[in-house]
Amino acid sequence: MRIVVFFLLLLFSNLLVASPAFESHLEDVNANAVNYGYLLENGDDALLARIHLIRQARETIDIQTFIWKSDDTGWFMFYELYLAAARGVQVRLLIDDLSLRSIPKFVAFLADLHPNLTMKQYNPCRSH
Repeated sequence: MRIVVFFLLLLFSNLLVASPAFESHLEDVNANAVNYGYLLENGDDALLARIHLIRQARETIDIQTFIWKSDDTGWFMFYELYLAAARGVQVRLLIDDLSLRSIPKFVAFLADLHPNLTMKQYNPCRSH
């Protein structure tokens, strides 16, 4: 079921619609070519904002995060980051080790997926 949902997200990703307030904000940003902050109050708008930023990136994407789950949203984000890497954007991810411990094969797969995609695990507490 998860794979079916993931592929449906990929097929219909351009049909995702933001809330009216966030859509108005995006229109204002595009019309005035300005940069400013906006409080994203729900998960759907936050995901759409991230996808929009990934798709608009031209040179680099740097993401540092504590939580990254291997769920539909996580897969969708990885797919978009892969597409960015494939179009020449340098993508660098720094993800906390606690988020990645349960998916070591997936992490190994991503590490070799594309030369423009770099993923590092952060673990400040691990004893050597």
